[in-house]
Amino acid sequence: LYWINLEENSFTGTIPEDIGRLSELTDLILHSNSIGGTLPPSMGNLAALRQATLGRNNFTGSVPEGLAELESLKSLQLENNSVTGDMNFLCE
Repeated sequence: LYWINLEENSFTGTIPEDIGRLSELTDLILHSNSIGGTLPPSMGNLAALRQATLGRNNFTGSVPEGLAELESLKSLQLENNSVTGDMNFLCE
């Protein structure tokens, strides 16, 4: 599985921790749903991830620091959520 595009639906629930097992996932597009909870730390295992479009959902909590280690990640969109905390580690 290389990409998941479930944008603009009415999905609820959370992103499962098992998402980190999708080692070849390059694009995760979930914007404009009602997905909530925290972003699972296992997202830091998605070594091939290029873009995570997660805006317009109900995510809370902090961004997993493991995302900063993803050299392939070029775009992280989290607008219109309730994400909190310091995200400076993404710029280091």
